[in-house]
Amino acid sequence: MDDIKGYDFANSDADPIDDNGHGTHVAGIIAAVGNNSKGIIGVAPKAKVMALKWSGNGGTGMSTCIASAMRYAVDEGADIINASIEAGGKSSLLEEVINYAYSKGCVSIVASGNENLDANYFNPANAASAIVIGASDKNDKRSSFSNYDPKVDIIAPGKDILSLLASNSNYSQN
Repeated sequence: MDDIKGYDFANSDADPIDDNGHGTHVAGIIAAVGNNSKGIIGVAPKAKVMALKWSGNGGTGMSTCIASAMRYAVDEGADIINASIEAGGKSSLLEEVINYAYSKGCVSIVASGNENLDANYFNPANAASAIVIGASDKNDKRSSFSNYDPKVDIIAPGKDILSLLASNSNYSQN
């Protein structure tokens, strides 16, 4: 493991370069520093981001890679895990690692999903210990694509958000 540069659990190497772009986009929303000549600043510009990659360039990843990365983050002292991912059904593996994070005082923030369906049918949104975030639009209403359910704890802006973009990325910021 590379505790300085990060780690790629999808390819089992110390090169967590974001070839999809979503991780860089989310990290920028969270922690982009101000006065960066990009016209953006993160909501927590002094936050430290641990670069852990768990998906391939298509943006999909295996639950085992996701769980390994999350457990690694917890064991390395992460206070918060952001997992803006979704898959249908339940995952006992992801629920177990989210519960493990919770038991260690680490908060897991997860996406409700983008299918305009009940978030309870998607993991890790249906994990009991997760904080679930849905997407709002420019009118502060639930975005038409955002999953919903009483399990959704918070909605936050989730469309047309200016952020960082990884070079050679195939990720669209819309």
